[in-house]
Amino acid sequence: MWTRVPTRARWRYVWDQLVDVAVDTAVSVEIDSLARIAEKVPHFASIKHAVSDLGFVSEMPQHLGADFRIFVGLKELSFPMMAVGAAEIMNAVGNIASRKVLDLYLRCREDCMADERRLHFDLFELNRAVFFDTNPIAVKYVMKRMGLIANKERRLPMIPVTSETEARLDAVLERAGLISSAAA
Repeated sequence: MWTRVPTRARWRYVWDQLVDVAVDTAVSVEIDSLARIAEKVPHFASIKHAVSDLGFVSEMPQHLGADFRIFVGLKELSFPMMAVGAAEIMNAVGNIASRKVLDLYLRCREDCMADERRLHFDLFELNRAVFFDTNPIAVKYVMKRMGLIANKERRLPMIPVTSETEARLDAVLERAGLISSAAA
């Protein structure tokens, strides 16, 4: 068991097959850390993800490339992680119910959810962006920017979004094709 090994040494030990196991290490690797590893280790190609963060699974291909492989390491999330793009299942239950685990894997790999997965990724950044500020403040700003409402009127105690948040939201809207850069 590696639990007594300092975290930095542990990550160095598993460079090639980085395992994000927050339960064992009491920390979770951040997406920026994975991106830095990928820059320094060209053959870094996969991770076993054993944390219940589907958003993180959705972010990895955006930061690490479509060919980066995510292995499901949290058994109860095998299906949802495969649905958002994980490549393989590392499941101890496969030792006792191998046919069912294999069937789950094969059905997910048939990629009958390709359109749904594309829509998920199309909406992913927008889903995060509407919480750049307290709901519904950011949504009201976005709706005004898109011309869906006449003004960004809000009831107290809501306050306007900051100019920094407006710029972040405008950038997301541009990338999503919901406003043009000329409109920003």
